[in-house]
Amino acid sequence: MIVESFNFDLGIKTYKKNRLIVDPLQLKNEILYNLEKTKKTVFNVSAFSYPDTDRRKVKSFSEVLLDLDVASIKNSFNFFIDFQGLLLTDVEMNDNTFFYPESGDEFEIVFCLQSSRYNKDNSSSVPSMYNYNQMKTLSKAFKTFDRSTFKTKFKELEVDNSFDRVSNLGFNITDFTSRIL
Repeated sequence: MIVESFNFDLGIKTYKKNRLIVDPLQLKNEILYNLEKTKKTVFNVSAFSYPDTDRRKVKSFSEVLLDLDVASIKNSFNFFIDFQGLLLTDVEMNDNTFFYPESGDEFEIVFCLQSSRYNKDNSSSVPSMYNYNQMKTLSKAFKTFDRSTFKTKFKELEVDNSFDRVSNLGFNITDFTSRIL
């Protein structure tokens, strides 16, 4: 019996933007659904940071989307991890994003982490801009991609320092994945 992935999760069959991914199983189902839908097999995963420096008034997910839209950085990420460690979607996996306008034969998956400060490069060895819940969610998401796909490559995303709304991740993604996978 062949069971297609959309039979497991109705949230994926009827895709809605800005929804919460509650656990690794739901993320895995979304990965399987997109594998079946597009026949692409390689995932390139990268990440950047959204600096939310005003700790008195932390922006909500919808405020972050509006802020990026106003700055002409619309559709910049597939998944967003807020300060609480919640994983939310913005752009469907097989759609193009701001940083990867043409994906070709591979998925270009971009994560955005809400951070407490702006970072100009990816040279830090410790991701001190993020809290434990964010790093735990990011680790689980990366493990899910690594274990659920045929081939996953984690690559650096260099963000132009002229953007004031987004910044570099603040740590080397390949070093991070080598420790958790």
